Amino acid sequence: MNKTIYNRILTMSGEPASGKSTVIKELIKGYENLGLKVYVVSVGNMFREIAQEKGLSIEEFNEYMKTRKNIDELIDGKVKSYGEKINLKERPNEVYIFDSRLAWHNIPESFSIRLTVNDETAGKRVFGDKNRGEEDKYHSIEEAIQSTRNRKESEVERYKEKY
Repeated sequence: MNKTIYNRILTMSGEPASGKSTVIKELIKGYENLGLKVYVVSVGNMFREIAQEKGLSIEEFNEYMKTRKNIDELIDGKVKSYGEKINLKERPNEVYIFDSRLAWHNIPESFSIRLTVNDETAGKRVFGDKNRGEEDKYHSIEEAIQSTRNRKESEVERYKEKY
């Protein structure tokens, strides 16, 4: 009988602009201060790269994704496979952090963290964040709030249908 291996795998999920990146940065610092090697996998970056390749904003890409389930399935499969690969052997000096809305579903052995935020706060964060890419640039706080709200609603609709 094979022994089940549980390595340090954290899955960080949350709504757009809920603070996932900020929390992940602090986790990295804390784990590195303990002498551990930290690996971060950002599913959001995968989606942004695909959206950019297609010349779409994040909001447009979420609409596009409603009719193209294969992209979700491709990324879900990669995340699941990566989680399984991590747990093939013990990795006592390593930590893996997945920044992903659904990695908790695809890597059930992970410790899951979920962050939430109200729409107004999310929009203000997105509007004021100078480190975001061009797809997240807005002319007003109201536009950022509405875009963030639309993105969240689109993702919830898509995920409810699939999961």
